[in-house]
Amino acid sequence: MTSVSEPTTPVSSQPDPVKENAAPGSSTQALLYLRGLDSSVTETDLSYLFGQVGTVLSVKVVKVCTYDISNVSRRYGYVHYCDSKDAKNAMDLLNGELLNGKPMRIMFLNRDPSSWKVGASIFVKFFDKSLSSKNLHETFAVFGTVLASNFPTGSNGLLEGHGCVQFEQEEDAQQARRLDGMLMGDGQVFVRPYLSKKERVEKKRENCLAEQRFSKLSKVIVRNLPEKVEIDEFEKKFDFYGSVFCASIARDKKGCSRGFGFVRYFHPECAARAIASLNGTPWYGKTIYVEYAKSKFERRVEFELKRSCRFEELQGTKLYVEDIDDSINEEKLKDLFSEFGLA
Repeated sequence: MTSVSEPTTPVSSQPDPVKENAAPGSSTQALLYLRGLDSSVTETDLSYLFGQVGTVLSVKVVKVCTYDISNVSRRYGYVHYCDSKDAKNAMDLLNGELLNGKPMRIMFLNRDPSSWKVGASIFVKFFDKSLSSKNLHETFAVFGTVLASNFPTGSNGLLEGHGCVQFEQEEDAQQARRLDGMLMGDGQVFVRPYLSKKERVEKKRENCLAEQRFSKLSKVIVRNLPEKVEIDEFEKKFDFYGSVFCASIARDKKGCSRGFGFVRYFHPECAARAIASLNGTPWYGKTIYVEYAKSKFERRVEFELKRSCRFEELQGTKLYVEDIDDSINEEKLKDLFSEFGLA
């Protein structure tokens, strides 16, 4: 069985601030938890790097300790400072920095689950994967004290495009959500409240049930949508024909409209009125087309059916001509056969 000991490797001879020097409730703010360390990182490396920020009491690189394996890093560890201000400065300066070729993920150590605030965490999705963990951490730190940020890195060394940030206060997380939909680097960023795995599964189940409650004839697709149309104006226009359950405009990685959107009504008759009234009408100089939205399977079946019908229509209408002189081009060939019918 693997055994893991607490961070006890001394760096200075000062007493443990958890018991003597630290103010009540502040000791965990001086203890940092490090993840994603390269397997070659040693306690000496951590002591040297973090010692440049402030006085370090102890460091620990956790290793596997079994009867057949020893001294193999588990790629995480701890750094204990005398002063919580030094710990915060170290996290702000070094979080996301490369150590032996791998970015470190640094957060305050907190073993008390009762102090975790779900509302103080956000989920972040972004499209510019050339961003660094440090850039993202600094961006969100503007809104308040960040206790932890986690942006996974792929095997190619680039970020995977998603992550989460935990703030000390829920109000700071609410403020950070103002970045939702804005450009960050070369792509758009989406900021949503963080949901646990259980909550995500439950929400997906509720969405599936909601889809089943609505008729297929209550959802419409709007094509050739003007780029300047925003979601509020889009929803307001279609709400005129009945209560809208939800509406969305498809956007690319940079947040630009892709020229189409969807509207789902509570009742099928509302969708029918919207199609009858708006299909083929002008909007900001463009003609919009409104029709019932179809599933991917339905669209494929419809395409195959049209292609099959077209193939049957063309049966017996094509001729194969051989031994054509090099001086005959397409126009001359078309003129030659046009006297027998439209070519």
